Amino acid sequence: MTGLLILAALSFTDPGRGDLELGIGGGAWIPTGSDFETALSAGPMFEAALQIPMELSSCIWLRSGYRSASTDSAAWDGITCIPLQIGYRSYPFYHRYAGQRGLEPFVGIGAGGFVAWDEPADGDEDGVSSGGGIVSIELGTRIRLGEATFMDVVLRPEWMPCGKELAGEDDLSGLSAVAVLHFTP
Repeated sequence: MTGLLILAALSFTDPGRGDLELGIGGGAWIPTGSDFETALSAGPMFEAALQIPMELSSCIWLRSGYRSASTDSAAWDGITCIPLQIGYRSYPFYHRYAGQRGLEPFVGIGAGGFVAWDEPADGDEDGVSSGGGIVSIELGTRIRLGEATFMDVVLRPEWMPCGKELAGEDDLSGLSAVAVLHFTP
């Protein structure tokens, strides 16, 4: 009898944990600049993600999306940005035989690039487009919503220097706060 219980415990797998996941969500992009002085205001962001498991306590992710921020400057309406990142996420408190849990904290890192452009307030001027790199750290928690459906709530400090000045800013670093619904296709 003891042997059957041990065999049952060893064969338990967390449903959906080893499967490819798709994610879609949104939140707020808060550009602050590296020196925390910027004319940009927080704006909406949307993202789509692909999460690929490496093992039960970690994964690789790929994400892209859309971000925009308005500015206090009278000469500009704002900035629009499309990032593309790849990264690694670890679930440090994951234990294979812990059973179903409702909350699961995670940490991660990411890197990639972005394309951004500014929007002049008057139609007489042309906007400028530029690109740059992104390095981010992510802190968050995963909330189980169903058998293989999760909501990730994430806060990401990001370093985003620009190649050219956009709407009077040369650094789009800041924070992004997002909630992403993950599911297996």
